[in-house]
Amino acid sequence: MKKKRVLLVYSSGGGGLKYLAENLGMGLRRYFGGMVQVDLADPFTETDGFGNLLFCKIYNFFLYRNLAVNSLLVKLSYLTRPNMLPIVKSEVHSSLRRRLDSCDLVICTSPWVLEGIFYSLEQLKRDIPVMVYVADFGEGMHTDWFHKKAAGYLTVTDEAGCILRKHGASPGSVSVLGLPVPHPRKKGRRIRRLSRRILIASSLHGSEEIVHILDSINPPSGRLRIDVLCGTSIDLLKAVSSRPKDISNVDVRAHGFVSERTLFALTEAADLMVTKAGSLSIANAVCASTPMLLIGYPAIMPQERGNARFVVENNIGWLCMSRNEIAERIRQATSDHGMITEKQVAMARLKHFTDTKRICGSIMRRAGFIL
Repeated sequence: MKKKRVLLVYSSGGGGLKYLAENLGMGLRRYFGGMVQVDLADPFTETDGFGNLLFCKIYNFFLYRNLAVNSLLVKLSYLTRPNMLPIVKSEVHSSLRRRLDSCDLVICTSPWVLEGIFYSLEQLKRDIPVMVYVADFGEGMHTDWFHKKAAGYLTVTDEAGCILRKHGASPGSVSVLGLPVPHPRKKGRRIRRLSRRILIASSLHGSEEIVHILDSINPPSGRLRIDVLCGTSIDLLKAVSSRPKDISNVDVRAHGFVSERTLFALTEAADLMVTKAGSLSIANAVCASTPMLLIGYPAIMPQERGNARFVVENNIGWLCMSRNEIAERIRQATSDHGMITEKQVAMARLKHFTDTKRICGSIMRRAGFIL
């Protein structure tokens, strides 16, 4: 039987959206590799339009210089909408055009690319079903996830599905799946001994703020290891690497850009994960049974308000509104195993949330590739 061709389309504007596409691709290859051929594409870097490339360069400059999370750019995040991007009227690069022309299903993990994909399919005169994988959990989510031409929506929560239906999506077009994390997970409840390790994975809050958080952490007893994920932020990597290696029994280790598999390994090894309320950060933490300390200041990105509420309401982490609160939570949790255990038990109830085999199977059935 000829393999069905699935094209996963993301945008280079957000790392979480790229990771979602990569995770979904790994899951489809692992569980249905004999039935589908999976390819990934980023229209922003595969167009002939100079405006798209320039937009990405400017966006990533601010992103990687740690200027993205402040009151101004949080508000500007709502201005980055498909109808404002040059991709809507740009010519698709020949390699992406060929892949669009030959695929049987398109799954978009970014709202930014929808207009461009539908415009391209119109130019190719192809009627290919396009599904939208909505990464936002609900409250504050980008309304641009909805597109009248979409064949269906794959959502993380019921709340996101309700919002899509309010904007015009038919009830039968929405499937609530969760988020794929295609990493091995031991069966049963994950209750672990304290490793006295903390993972900080929020480079967007800036090198100065992350260093302030590190300086405010003072464990009551014993050594504490803190792994800091700096991503592509050179400023943060330099700031963390230049600190004395051991201050007040705190051993700080800086990491640059890491693969999704390494990120999961670091998450799984930690007692707590300090992060922003990103969708894939939450999914990784749930799969690894690592409670979260969400950085809620100076403001939560509008599209991540529902994500933060999901964490708090499901009792799988804390929302911290100051660096002193983060330091106090770390001090309490590293001296009281019960606080960690309570969150891990709550995470065990959400094991279906990151069940990649179930998620990929649902997509295959919805696409009509399997019965």
